[in-house]
This record gives sequence, C-alpha cells and structure tokens, in this order.
Amino acid sequence: MQFSRLFSFLTAAAAFGAVAAAPAELRELRISNLTSTDDKRAADYSGRFTYFYEDGSPGACGGVNGNNEYIVALNSAQYDGGAHCWELITISYGSQTTTAAIVDECPGCPEYGLDLTPALFEFLAGSLDAGVIYGTWEYQ
Repeated sequence: MQFSRLFSFLTAAAAFGAVAAAPAELRELRISNLTSTDDKRAADYSGRFTYFYEDGSPGACGGVNGNNEYIVALNSAQYDGGAHCWELITISYGSQTTTAAIVDECPGCPEYGLDLTPALFEFLAGSLDAGVIYGTWEYQ
C-alpha cells in the first residue's frame, strides 16, 4: 500500500518535469504546486493547526526539510507508523487553500491536527501571531 502511495507521488512529480523520489528533491520542488493521482480518500478532516521550526532536522519520514517548504507533521493517531509519509494533502483555512506534503509525525497534536512549517502557517493565517488556527484538510 505504501508503494502505491509512493508511485502516485512519483507519477505526479514526473508530470511536472521533476526527477522524483528522494526527499532531497522535494526541497527543490514547490510542493504546493504538485497534485496527487491517489484520490481513494476524499474525507475532509477538521483540526487544530500549529507551527514548528524544522531547522533542517530529519523528520520522522526520513527527509530533511526547511522552514520555507509547504510540509506538515501528521498527528500520531493518523501517522500510522509512517504509512502516510510523502503523501500530499489539500489544506485550507479561511479563504486560503494549498497543497502540502506529510513529512513528519506530531506526537503532541490532537487527532486530525497538523503541525505546519512557518511558511505554510503564514500562508494560511497571514502571520504567525495566532499561533493556533483551526482548518480543514484532506488526502489527495
């Protein structure tokens, strides 16, 4: 099952002219511009969004990412031992909607909650001032 998710991601990345696969390539892609062909789950989740500083530390999915990327850490209840690593999600707050990749686990997040990079949080909320926002997201 995880192979099919990886294949879906690679297919989407290849469609945008990327040489895909490794986490390092994700940094060079604007993850927010990618789409996934894996549409088997269309449920919307409502959850709490906070932000964290990645600072080049390896995430639970094995990649090293930066604070300016559109990536998220998925709550432990849904992380499922990494089964959702590198999956793309559509994430919304207010009138803002974009795409992000799951690259880490958030043990402190409640069920359906996400931890976002500062760049993604700012895109959605307009600034980091709120600290916590509530929005929706879904797997692509």
